[in-house]
Amino acid sequence: MGNSYKIVKRIEERIKKQGNVEFSYLFLKDSHLELCRGCGLCLSVGDDRCPLKDDREAIEKQMLESDGVIFVSPVYVMNITALMKNFLDRFAYAFHRPRFFGQKAMIVCTTGALGLREAIARLSVIQYAGFDLVHTTGFCTPEGNVSLKSKRKIDDGIDRAALIFFKALQSSDPRSPKLTSLIAFRSQQAAFAASHEYNLAQSDYNYFKEKGWLEASRNYYVDAKINPIENLVAVLVGKIARRKALEDLQGVPWKS
Repeated sequence: MGNSYKIVKRIEERIKKQGNVEFSYLFLKDSHLELCRGCGLCLSVGDDRCPLKDDREAIEKQMLESDGVIFVSPVYVMNITALMKNFLDRFAYAFHRPRFFGQKAMIVCTTGALGLREAIARLSVIQYAGFDLVHTTGFCTPEGNVSLKSKRKIDDGIDRAALIFFKALQSSDPRSPKLTSLIAFRSQQAAFAASHEYNLAQSDYNYFKEKGWLEASRNYYVDAKINPIENLVAVLVGKIARRKALEDLQGVPWKS
């Protein structure tokens, strides 16, 4: 197994020393997850209309039944692996219709030299599918001899990641969302409502309507403590998103 797996196994060991936590591993290389065709049916019609019949539904079920998910990728050419990118592509509908609100998430990336920041940034989009991203961490694990200082840095990073994730798993209360998450909610709320007027994005609109997320009084996907100033900013951005959506749909500048 590679360095990424070894790092996560050490994180698992540290977590289990703090409490009774059960781990299961899903390796994308061993999963039957076909390449996304980019047909867009999961977005425009519904994820049940995806023409690819593989392990996607089973993987989603496994994540939904978990308390937390650790997303792991080595760095390949300053980015996440192709397998992980395809994983994100296959769950594109969950970024339109978020559902992983009961799951804590952590990102772990490893590299031989460079690219940690870029890979972590790519993977961090998982928070827009509903995951509560509690920690991101990267480890430089070059081939050959590693200095004592580097080993200590890795050990400290593993200890910190294990402690943060374990503490997060003990709490069922949703954390206060970041400004970027509030903006994502308000933008989707506005855009899907506007698109519905033109008989577009019906699967997204219906999902939001069923969840009660289209109500003007709704500040976020789930009940959580909201920073009032950040909420105001998100509301303003949502209005801009609605205006832009109407401009695109009408094909002419929108007049207030």
